[in-house]
Amino acid sequence: ITAGGPSAHFIPSPMSQPGFTPLGPSTPTSPAASYPSTTYAAYPVGQPAAAGFAPMVQMQPMIQPVMMVPGDINGLLGPLDSFFVKQLVEMLEVMTGIETCNRYEVYSKTNPHGPVLFAKEQSDFCARQCLGATRPFTMPIVFSGTQQPLIVLNRPFKCCANECFVTDGSGRPLGSIKQKICACCERLFHIYDGSDQLLYD
Repeated sequence: ITAGGPSAHFIPSPMSQPGFTPLGPSTPTSPAASYPSTTYAAYPVGQPAAAGFAPMVQMQPMIQPVMMVPGDINGLLGPLDSFFVKQLVEMLEVMTGIETCNRYEVYSKTNPHGPVLFAKEQSDFCARQCLGATRPFTMPIVFSGTQQPLIVLNRPFKCCANECFVTDGSGRPLGSIKQKICACCERLFHIYDGSDQLLYD
């Protein structure tokens, strides 16, 4: 059969093949039915198909991604046994030396091919150039595929004994990190919970 193009090829009905025997009685459901409602035998996967049968294709099970609700910190971070943070290269900063807003991607160990979270620094241009690593900033950490903050980091400017406060997307305190007062030349910190109770010394 042609319709302005190449011939259309059809797979012949199994009933038209020599030696075909149905497993059950042939009972048409209606006069307009193209094929009777007959149960046919299926060849095992991997075995050569008989004449008139299309080979069966073994389908691989689809891996369903883990759905996480934006804003649900426990649902997102709970299943992760570990994760790592990757800082993105800022080409303008590399080529000119001008401090730009840092950006980060957070990957989980179970899914290293796609970032789970994104983070981007929000800070003043003059503060970045003049204060360098001690500059104040706010850094929302957003769920992949959305713009809704999951966690927000807020570090005020302090010449020593740096602090960083952590809140959720709605502003509820989750905790803080404070550098020991007597450890200005060392990286020693206290970690507090949302009620400002010391957790780790």
